[in-house]
Amino acid sequence: MFSGLSKFFKNILPKRLFYRALLIVAVPILVLQLVITIVFFDSLWIKTNKGMTRALVNEISTFISTIN
Repeated sequence: MFSGLSKFFKNILPKRLFYRALLIVAVPILVLQLVITIVFFDSLWIKTNKGMTRALVNEISTFISTIN
């Protein structure tokens, strides 16, 4: 079962050792950078939305208090 999978990977990967090593080193770093970026953006997005919601509630309550 795994011999076919091994052939598949051997055909996909570059033939030279330098490029294989580059893939082994570069791909995990790129994936890690992508994950960190997504997590940071998501947390920033949540904080921004909370702040905007809080500001909107304050504006509405100020507007209602000026009407009354």
